[in-house]
Amino acid sequence: MEKQKIDNIIVYTKRLKKHFDYSKQIYDENELIDLKVSLIDLAHTLRNWVDMKMDVQKFLEEYAPGTRFNSQDYTGSLKKLIRPYNYVIAPIPLGLTINHKTVDGKLDFMLPTDNFDYATGVQCKINKESSELSVRNFWFVYKHFDNSQMNIMFKGFILKKLNFLEWLGAEAVKIAKLNNSGVMERNSISRETLIKRVSNILGGSHPEGLEVKHTLDNEHVRYILEHSSFINRPLPYFILMKFASDLLDVFTPICEKLQQS
Repeated sequence: MEKQKIDNIIVYTKRLKKHFDYSKQIYDENELIDLKVSLIDLAHTLRNWVDMKMDVQKFLEEYAPGTRFNSQDYTGSLKKLIRPYNYVIAPIPLGLTINHKTVDGKLDFMLPTDNFDYATGVQCKINKESSELSVRNFWFVYKHFDNSQMNIMFKGFILKKLNFLEWLGAEAVKIAKLNNSGVMERNSISRETLIKRVSNILGGSHPEGLEVKHTLDNEHVRYILEHSSFINRPLPYFILMKFASDLLDVFTPICEKLQQS
């Protein structure tokens, strides 16, 4: 593999680490502007990984063959349970740990509308001593669930192992909502699409307000950016942070070894 392409991956690994570490430190609603800046920078940096995806796959085949990334599927029971309803489902395979200064406070959700009964969930664990919050799997389903149905949700996520290109193309978010005609539309957003559209919508590739507006992908990603959040962070914050964490877990040790050789 050409030295320049190897150097690019080393540089973008370090750049990703810088933006990931900064985004991990953004705490609360008093820092929402900082959160937006960090999310723009993180999305734009991840966009570089999408743009050089063929080089990244070739790099892994040469320096770390057999590398697999964590993705997910769903049980048949979960798919059957949520099918009739509006929902946003966002798995965080094996979880993500962030800092959260206000772990003693209420862990608030924000939802698109108050006109539905709903079941929300996030598998999370709080470490009050270190102010760390570990999150794993989000769901916003516009139907009240009983305990047995919530149990199906908790147990409905299946871990899958994929190569880099498969991982980028795999589903990151599952959405179903009524369109203007009252028809239920079900959509899937891949990791690659989510990275591109968050970067585009927030101004990572264009100033905000000048992004391409007419794509369905933009509409779906804007929907989850504006209407689904947890502890004052939009849902894509957690998803993109997980993408970055997974990439860093793989590429940091490889790049460090290459630099030492």
